[in-house]
Amino acid sequence: MTMLLIDRAEELFPVMQQTRRHLHQHPELSFVEFETSKFIQARLTELGIPFRVVANTGVVAHVGSGTSCVALRADIDALPILEETGLAFASKNPGVMHACGHDTHTTMLLAAAQMLKERESELGGVVKLIFQPGEEQTPGGAIIMIAEGALEDPVPSMIFGQHIDPGAPYGTISFVSGAMLASADELYWTIRGFGAHAAQPHLGKDPVYAAAGLVHHLQSLVTKNRNPLNPGVMTITAIHGGTANNIIPDVVEMKGTLRSFDQAWREQAWDFLERQTRDYCALHGCDG
Repeated sequence: MTMLLIDRAEELFPVMQQTRRHLHQHPELSFVEFETSKFIQARLTELGIPFRVVANTGVVAHVGSGTSCVALRADIDALPILEETGLAFASKNPGVMHACGHDTHTTMLLAAAQMLKERESELGGVVKLIFQPGEEQTPGGAIIMIAEGALEDPVPSMIFGQHIDPGAPYGTISFVSGAMLASADELYWTIRGFGAHAAQPHLGKDPVYAAAGLVHHLQSLVTKNRNPLNPGVMTITAIHGGTANNIIPDVVEMKGTLRSFDQAWREQAWDFLERQTRDYCALHGCDG
């Protein structure tokens, strides 16, 4: 059966390529994947696979019968990124792009659905197919899908999900024992100072200055407050503040991400970031 599946996958490659390029041309952001969801539903209908819609745009389908169950899962949303690849199948939705591979993940699960349906009589139970919306947001679509019963009737004993890696050699599969992907925490800062004219900085409290120093200071979380043998990263990815070149603003906002494989350090990092932000901003007369 394994070789047959591999051979069948090779036969389906042209269809998979067409599907992936269609999805890539029509990306949709988290929780508004309405056309993507309709596309998935239409394809499942063609294959004669029963499904139901959950979390507004998520889809849960079943192949096979019985009480034993495993699940396959793919994410379906895109990112708020302007595509500038110049590809013939580049995004037609300005400012939205499948830059994280979810178009490929969805294609892979649809292809798996077809191959499983073709061999449904050989299955020893149920394979649940989960198309998850809102993966790029926190909290994401998984929580909503679970709350709406996506993992019930039947309950899967295990779930398989995978992520493409453009850096891996073609035709290979990578896996490790234990955790392979880190936790992902979204970080948000609001630094409040007191606006003033740029020519009279002594009359204000500059949140831009505080934010600039805070970016450097918080890196000590990783360099000085983490066991080097435990992987972890904290990256600040956005800073927004001010509207004029001669005015010190009242507020600066920052965004970033925290990634970790160690829950204990993760929780210590939360506390560190809150305390250090508050204390460092206070040095500059600001609230953070």
